[in-house]
Amino acid sequence: MAPKNKITKDEIIDAALALIEDEGKDELNARALAKAMGVSTQPIFSNFNGMSELKAEISKKATEIYFEYIKETLAAGIYPAYKSSGMAYIRFARERRELFKLMFMDGAGKYVAEAYNDIVRNMAKSLEISEEEAFSLHLKMWVFVHGIATMAATEYLEFTDDYASTMISDVYMGLTEKYRNKKEFSVQ
Repeated sequence: MAPKNKITKDEIIDAALALIEDEGKDELNARALAKAMGVSTQPIFSNFNGMSELKAEISKKATEIYFEYIKETLAAGIYPAYKSSGMAYIRFARERRELFKLMFMDGAGKYVAEAYNDIVRNMAKSLEISEEEAFSLHLKMWVFVHGIATMAATEYLEFTDDYASTMISDVYMGLTEKYRNKKEFSVQ
């Protein structure tokens, strides 16, 4: 009898990512994944100690894919570094909609302030504002960029890269003006 082909963890993770991108994250379960792979559920559960372990590995792989978007956008040199991360986030949402939803729209990727300490310190230094002001500026930019990305991921509204870039610049310039000059703006 010929030995059976061994299905690897990476093959399972790749198939799960494909299933998520084709059907959405809510359709991922052991049976659907096994069916998509043309196997029983046995290889899934012999490689992973349950769906929670598989989902954790899927999240790691999705994060790697997302960071590739950031690296590519930075390497292209089209935007300043800070804006590159926002533009990569929007492009990821547009091109990998279901992975974006998995990572940033279901509560799994909660905003962690500690992860952005270096960004905030560098921003405070370069803009000559306090770290508290830099954190506030960064958080407002994050909310704004997340809004654009969410609209792209849900196909609610689509912006060209040029228009998204202009909007990000406009908001960034307005916020830096506010914090640098300690101005309060009012809408009348």
